Amino acid sequence: MTIKVTIPHAKPKLGIKEDITLNVRKTLGNQLVVSDHPDVDIVIYPESKKILALSKDKSNEEVYGTQDRLFKLLRAEGIVEPESIRGGFVYGSMEAQMFLNEDYDMIQVALHGINKFILEEKPYFEHIEEFEKAMDDYLTEPEGSDSTELGEVPQEPVKGSIRPGWIRGPYGMSIQNRN
Repeated sequence: MTIKVTIPHAKPKLGIKEDITLNVRKTLGNQLVVSDHPDVDIVIYPESKKILALSKDKSNEEVYGTQDRLFKLLRAEGIVEPESIRGGFVYGSMEAQMFLNEDYDMIQVALHGINKFILEEKPYFEHIEEFEKAMDDYLTEPEGSDSTELGEVPQEPVKGSIRPGWIRGPYGMSIQNRN
């Protein structure tokens, strides 16, 4: 007696044909972590079809703004369900559920959307980096008009805000009794 098994032919999933470059690592739990952005790490959970944006080292308005812009772009691209965008299970994180579409490889689509977001954010962070470098240069190597040579400033008996003989208390300052 023979058993006949028919395996239905599954059509191949459509993916993105465009080459992208991202710094992605795979965790032991099979999550994909995109760490190209300076503010957030973006984690893709392939099994549960979720995207999570975690703060790298600080949790403030800048990070929230970054997460908000990321999920607005992913929502506009049709990658995540708009009603699923919410605060994540980790403090200071934001997450969303990806749409389920059997015709597309949604992991590739998500990586393509994340790449688009990072490319849009790159000029802003390059500008911030240049500005911080210019400020460091301004403070460490000032122009001639912004600095004085050692000994160029004349001596005075009392300079600045720290006056000798004054005692600083929690509610004000008083003159020290010199009896």
